[in-house]
Amino acid sequence: MIRKRASQIAFAFLLLTGIVLVLHSSGQPSITGFAVKDSSQTGVLLESALNDNSVFSKAGVSNLCLIVENISYDVSKTSDVFVVSQSSGDCDGPLQEDLIIKFNSYEDFLGVVSDPTPLNIVRGRAGVHYYILPSRMVQTGGNVICDAEFKAKYCPVARSLTTEEELIRGDLTCCIDKLTPELEKLMEEHYASGTFVNEDSPVVHQPANNGFWMWIIGLFVGLLVIILISVITLRVMTKEQTKKSESNAESNGTIDQLKAYIEQTLAQGYSPEQIRAYLEGQGWSDAKLDEAFSAITKQESQSVYSPISIPEK
Repeated sequence: MIRKRASQIAFAFLLLTGIVLVLHSSGQPSITGFAVKDSSQTGVLLESALNDNSVFSKAGVSNLCLIVENISYDVSKTSDVFVVSQSSGDCDGPLQEDLIIKFNSYEDFLGVVSDPTPLNIVRGRAGVHYYILPSRMVQTGGNVICDAEFKAKYCPVARSLTTEEELIRGDLTCCIDKLTPELEKLMEEHYASGTFVNEDSPVVHQPANNGFWMWIIGLFVGLLVIILISVITLRVMTKEQTKKSESNAESNGTIDQLKAYIEQTLAQGYSPEQIRAYLEGQGWSDAKLDEAFSAITKQESQSVYSPISIPEK
């Protein structure tokens, strides 16, 4: 079967496996408006998302690296499990990593992730927002040879996300197992456009930007962003519900203390007006005082309280 060189495949699969690795780095704002506690937690969230996703499960044994400023994440897959760990530099280096991408800054990273449109991704290439660094499967300039190893590792993912016709238009004919007469005709038309040539040909191939493949990248990015935002939103909602419950319990305790003090003071002969005036001077709000006096009024009988000190505001 004819093999093809795909200029955009490097960036596509880098984003496919790494684009949400540092959506939330320690101490920095995130696109969801919430910050994950630390970078190690980011790795845990991503690792869980990758392992739970049916598309990524089709990827073969992989070694990938994503860098944002000075934060590096190493994504590896052995057997059926993804493992994400914080690293340094280029992770295991260009001789070990299949793919490496480096964003110039956290802002540049968020600029691509928050607007993952093909046009925005294309504008960010060549160092404007990120660099595709040389690695085991990426040549200087961003080209990837779609050879047998690449096919085994990444073609199953590509086939899960698109049709054979779109693979041809995206210059990934090497990921097609069998060419039918219709597909062969479509591939001939693809070559006849003059934009792409057969890698087996002696003609030097200079791949051009492909709008279809940029659309596929946007699809990948959107899928990953949705996965991580869902995980983080669930954590935030749980945390806020816990805080609300604690706040309600604390408020009830304050009213009970205020009510006990008023009952004791009434028993000592002070009038409600005197007690209210004193407590207002101590900073208690009318709403809390009304609530306490109302509760006392509804009681059927008075209880005897031991002396207690006035609760502090």
